[in-house]
Amino acid sequence: MKSQRKKLLKILSITGIFVATAAVPITLLSKYVISASLTNSKNQNNQDNNNQDGGGDTTPQAQTIVPKLKSSINLSGSLDKIFDAKNSSSSNTNSLIAQEIKNNLDKSFDNASDLEKVNNLSISVDGGFSGGVTWGNKQYDQNIGWGKETVGNEILYGSSLDQFNISSLDDFKSQLNNDTKLKDIISKSDASKFDSTATYSIASGSNLGLVGDNLVHVNVIETDASSNTKSIDLQIPISNINLNVSNMIVSVSGDNVETQTNKTTNFSYNVGISDQSQFTNPVDAPVASASEVKSANKILVKLGYAEVAANNQITLNQDLLKEELGIYNVTFSNANASIAPNGSTTDGTTGSYKISLDATPTPNKDFVWEDGTSDTKPVSFNVNVSVDEITPSLNSTLDLKGSLSRIFDTSGSGTRKDTNTVIAEDIKSNLNNYFSNGNDLKTVEDLDVTVNGNFPTSTWTGVAYDTWKSSTSYTGIYSSESAQIDITSLNDLKTKLTTKGLYGILLAAGLKFSGSSFAIQNEIGLSGGDLLHVNIRITSEWTTNPFTVDLAIPVSDINLKVSNLGVSVSGSNVKALSNGSVNYTYNVGIDDTVNFVKPTTGVTALSSANKTNVNEALVSLGFATKSGTNYTLNKDKISAALGVFNCTFEGISIQEDASTANNFTITLKATPNTNYYWEDGTNVPKELSFKVDLTVS
Repeated sequence: MKSQRKKLLKILSITGIFVATAAVPITLLSKYVISASLTNSKNQNNQDNNNQDGGGDTTPQAQTIVPKLKSSINLSGSLDKIFDAKNSSSSNTNSLIAQEIKNNLDKSFDNASDLEKVNNLSISVDGGFSGGVTWGNKQYDQNIGWGKETVGNEILYGSSLDQFNISSLDDFKSQLNNDTKLKDIISKSDASKFDSTATYSIASGSNLGLVGDNLVHVNVIETDASSNTKSIDLQIPISNINLNVSNMIVSVSGDNVETQTNKTTNFSYNVGISDQSQFTNPVDAPVASASEVKSANKILVKLGYAEVAANNQITLNQDLLKEELGIYNVTFSNANASIAPNGSTTDGTTGSYKISLDATPTPNKDFVWEDGTSDTKPVSFNVNVSVDEITPSLNSTLDLKGSLSRIFDTSGSGTRKDTNTVIAEDIKSNLNNYFSNGNDLKTVEDLDVTVNGNFPTSTWTGVAYDTWKSSTSYTGIYSSESAQIDITSLNDLKTKLTTKGLYGILLAAGLKFSGSSFAIQNEIGLSGGDLLHVNIRITSEWTTNPFTVDLAIPVSDINLKVSNLGVSVSGSNVKALSNGSVNYTYNVGIDDTVNFVKPTTGVTALSSANKTNVNEALVSLGFATKSGTNYTLNKDKISAALGVFNCTFEGISIQEDASTANNFTITLKATPNTNYYWEDGTNVPKELSFKVDLTVS
């Protein structure tokens, strides 16, 4: 009777396993059944004699799982899965990583399928994180933090640069806080804001800034040669950061799991790119016609995210798109760009529209989306569009910088375009410079622009420059110490030169003609794109016959100033503008193209001991003088030799050609004089290089 009762209890106990573990996979239950069957079979003959006192446990035991941790774990995803900006403590980072490993058992353990059946599986890690203790406490906040000090000095980490592989936030700072590293980053990210003579470091009191989950802000301090400092906001896309932790300790426990506390793995986490746009509608919505609003490309142009090429092809502004959408380290494509009304908007009317275009992670740099893929994805954003007639909004005052060819026809021969035509062409090519809503006008295919500057018929008549230049007795270059010349037309240049006094101008240029009279004659000339040539006839009491001088004036000494420049605009879906008035100033910029001509006189040998001293090489070329240990550079001589005018110069380096003895590459830093600019409109220093043969003794 007892034997039958025990059998009944055993059956009930086995049945209870199925009832209590109904959610357990059948593969696990089959192990229990097999175990129980083997036990029953093996002990069939003696089980009635065992445990007569009611003791003993015949319930089958689950097989113990031994976690098999992979030697390397490679994961990818969003930053918030491994880092919390509001709680960056090492313990919290460890917890987040542990959870991410638990969420990716198949990528972390060789026997993940066994561990997936454990309901109370516990995983913890120790990555040896310090919690960013080497960073300062001053927060990024743009209103009250260090971000307020960097306005205008923001630098976006260059797309050509590599990703960071860091083991912690402190390791991140250690890698960055290096003058050579920061110089490489800044020079390749934004050369216009780079000073090769300065030193760079991470601000000691500033913390990292994380805004919008797409950029890490780093406070960099630039210290120039005069010890002046500048605060920079270096903005690094979070997808440029990979977490790599060697020998990270992983602990595992749980029911029927062999507890492990000292296993290690090499952990890697590739922070992915978010495909969610952070686009913000502009204050002034783009204006389009009912037909234009059906073209995604035209709306992209009106937003400033694309340009219309000469062949009417639409070219995306990749860098601006990345910044405006907040999606970095991708290449956008408008080949399949689309636009559709959003919400309650009726197509072809004012309202919200959804624009979609393709984006692909930058190849060959291990960039991935947050889902771990690197395929092309559609990216979309909603933009408000005003369907209406475009009203040109002409800027009332313009202060432009650029090349001479944007205001005067610099072609060497044939009939030249008049100044009105040249400026009108510049307006059409640079609508944003002239109109506050220039982007809206860019898509108007039949846009017509005319200009009226009241420019007179040229009084520069006579022999052409190519003819008279060979018969001059003297040449001189307008001195960099002489003032810039403001003119209203080329005719006005002749008047201004005469008014300023040709004797004084020539004297400053190194040409002294006492007891003489001066007269400007013949046509004006242009050489190299950066020198205007004026033919001056001189009658001297010291000579029997008159003679001529070629006065070369750097074009960057010329400013065109026209009050009430008239601009007229018309075109499809454009409200006509007739003779709109603008106060126009155009500062002709410095051409930074080096056309080096070695001096024919005054060049001396360079001693072999000074082959690596750039200033000694400049002395040998006659471009500098030395007094003790001090060097004084002659900017006019350097300008004349390089063909780069109205700058101050500083020696940077000299490098001998490895294959050609005594052939050197000399690099100088050129800085525009006050109120002078490069043709690109900037006035920051630029490095210029030239090759020269020098005798070495």
